Amino acid sequence: MLFDVGSSAGMVVWADPDPTGTRTHNLYWSDGAFNYALIAERSAEEILTLGRSLVCAA
Repeated sequence: MLFDVGSSAGMVVWADPDPTGTRTHNLYWSDGAFNYALIAERSAEEILTLGRSLVCAA
């Protein structure tokens, strides 16, 4: 799923389960100079909000 993360396009994906059964949501985006990834055991909405707060706080 594509979303705006600040002025950049970002993608949220749901990872495959690890050996313990944990599935993370992963948010990826780029500002054109750097690539970023935020990985957490949170809902897609929560991780998108976290990513946006990181970009907007800078």
